Amino acid sequence: MNCRRAKKKLSPYMDQALGDKEKLELERHLEDCSSCGHILRQLERMHSLVQKIPMEKPRPAFYEGLYHRLSQKEKAPGEGLFRVRYLWPVFPMLRLRRLAATVAILLAVFGSSFYLWRSLSVPEITLRAFDEEYLQSRQMIPLTDELILPISDERE
Repeated sequence: MNCRRAKKKLSPYMDQALGDKEKLELERHLEDCSSCGHILRQLERMHSLVQKIPMEKPRPAFYEGLYHRLSQKEKAPGEGLFRVRYLWPVFPMLRLRRLAATVAILLAVFGSSFYLWRSLSVPEITLRAFDEEYLQSRQMIPLTDELILPISDERE
């Protein structure tokens, strides 16, 4: 038995709800595994501490109020708390849709702002203007001529 299965069986073991085979298998594991044994001792200690908590008696009118509330008609699924319970699975989807819409709007705003900023702040440079500037500063052959790969003649 591995530790994951053993940890799942510790509570039923304490409640004596395991079959003989499972109980024997768990006890063998507990002999070999100090980690699971430590967890069992913690559970036993917690159980003993909980047993020491004194039981409180309910208020005198508690049972009458409880009986009155239980005897009232049950609410239909569309009423009261039940409505929130039935709609609960929808709420995470609404939040997810709102989040997706917010992210899409922010991306559109920032993307268009960045595009406008780049288009307004960087002057448009054409290859001809760059080539002329390059020739003036370096007094060399045009840059476009340097970029063209030479075609080799197949003469020897």
